Amino acid sequence: PALAQKQEKPKPPKLSKPVIAVVQEVQKLQQAGDHAGALARLEVAKDVPRAEADDALIMAKLKLFSAQTLKDNAKLEEGLTEAVEAPSITLEEKTTFSKFVASLASNRKDYQKAIKWYDFYLSQKPDDVDMTVQAASTYAAMGARPRVVELLTKAIDMRENAGQKGDRSWYAFRAQAVMDGKLDAQLMPALLSWVKAYPEPTNYNKAIEIV
Repeated sequence: PALAQKQEKPKPPKLSKPVIAVVQEVQKLQQAGDHAGALARLEVAKDVPRAEADDALIMAKLKLFSAQTLKDNAKLEEGLTEAVEAPSITLEEKTTFSKFVASLASNRKDYQKAIKWYDFYLSQKPDDVDMTVQAASTYAAMGARPRVVELLTKAIDMRENAGQKGDRSWYAFRAQAVMDGKLDAQLMPALLSWVKAYPEPTNYNKAIEIV
């Protein structure tokens, strides 16, 4: 009991009065199941100044809740983007949200935005193999071949260092990026790694043809 008394209670969010008024209206709409109305009210309130530390984050999370309920990806991305850019968001939550911002932006082919948040996420979670490969695909769409090769090599190395193989497609993807980028010094290592991981006649024939 003595230890429990010493534990700090979580502080309530610090909100400005105009934002509190909007939050109360939006929460009433959400509790009534009117998520379209909640999003509309938040849209009207987009110019309300975010004067206090938690104003931006609470408004973003309200948008996230309704957008997720309605499966509205456009509003979901808006809410996530507002959240990751909010001054009071924790690093842990920012990292989690940035993964979804990157994926949604990439799906819309907004590659510059996607790369910004892939790079941020991987700076915090460098051992996430799947996200490393997703980032490589986005860089490929932008034509940034050296970065594609760098990321795929990292993903393959992480798998192989764990005693596993990379996915079959990663080796072919990397070899293609090396060729397209005319990265001649990396060609033989990429091809040898490919046929070592998947020593099949088709892959040997492709590697020989490429050489």
